[in-house]
Amino acid sequence: MATSSLRSLSSGVLAVAAAGVLALLVPAAVATQADWRFTPARHQPAVPTLQDCNNHLIHSKVLRPGQCVIVVAGGFAAAEPVRTRLLSTAAQSGITRADTRGVLHLRMQISRTAKAGPDVLTMTGLGASRSQPAGSGNISVSVPRTAVLRYRVG
Repeated sequence: MATSSLRSLSSGVLAVAAAGVLALLVPAAVATQADWRFTPARHQPAVPTLQDCNNHLIHSKVLRPGQCVIVVAGGFAAAEPVRTRLLSTAAQSGITRADTRGVLHLRMQISRTAKAGPDVLTMTGLGASRSQPAGSGNISVSVPRTAVLRYRVG
């Protein structure tokens, strides 16, 4: 019985050691492969700002039902199409376009029937994907430019 548990213990130690060696070797092999690369997006959008519809900066993130606001978010590609989505409606709000400097100016009216509470507006760039051909051996990861505005209706 003692020989059996000694063999089990040594087998277990060997298995853990082998797993540890593999855990170190696999990431090292992947990191040294020239074909594996991750390039983060260079210009992620900045935190959006709010203006009233007379172009005055709004410092509060508490908006009133019926209020007209302009959301300004930079960092998109020039003339990039941008999909907007309002969390409270659970539907795509639409597609608009950034200007030639990559800045989105989105005019929106808070619904007069909007319920008090938090809401989130997401703006996601729909720029062309730069994927590599399947046979090239390269792996490319593309992360869409996304800006998020969290606010409260009150």
